Amino acid sequence: MEAKVIASNRVIAKKAVMVQSDQQPAALELYISPKSTIAGHPEQCFLASVLSDKYGNPLENGQEINYQLEYPNQQVKTVTGKPQFGMFFTPITQILQAGKIMCFASYHSLQAEPATVRIFSGKPASIHIYCVSQTPIADGNSTLIIRTDIIRDDYGNTVADGAYITFLAEADGAKTYLSSYTLSGIATVSFQNPVKAGHFTITAFSDNGVQSNALTFYFSKIPVP
Repeated sequence: MEAKVIASNRVIAKKAVMVQSDQQPAALELYISPKSTIAGHPEQCFLASVLSDKYGNPLENGQEINYQLEYPNQQVKTVTGKPQFGMFFTPITQILQAGKIMCFASYHSLQAEPATVRIFSGKPASIHIYCVSQTPIADGNSTLIIRTDIIRDDYGNTVADGAYITFLAEADGAKTYLSSYTLSGIATVSFQNPVKAGHFTITAFSDNGVQSNALTFYFSKIPVP
């Protein structure tokens, strides 16, 4: 800051004055950015902290702060860092499992308010479908129930509820689409049986282009008494 001596509305002297913190740590703040990410996403999350005196001034370099990161798989990682110009930054790595990472920081008796990184599962890596129930009669009334196994991303995380899955039934050039949203990683649809004998093939695919195995079903005429 600058001090000035003023007389008769004129500055007659001025001098720069250096204001320093009192060097007594009084507060430790912890920040995360961004606060959420997708498992395996190339964008990094960063942890930052500020150690300040009772007036809110960042302290000088050299104060060693301890950090602890608790991952969803129970893994605990510790980091020690010294702030530069009042702040310390470090990337949070190995973000592969959906859930949350709890972040803690401490300096002697000072404890920062914990911060959290939320990790969401990625897009489906593969889809497998199977038949839950079928009546192989072309009655135009019965239903064919198709369900997926639990759908997971590239890192084994169950996809989030509400993932959009489309099912396609093809028969003699005709196509029928039904859509479903995942719940606990599973999507289910019901197709109505055809009105005439024949067969159709069902596949499923996600909005990121992953396609399932194919199932073919055959339907016979309604038996005549």
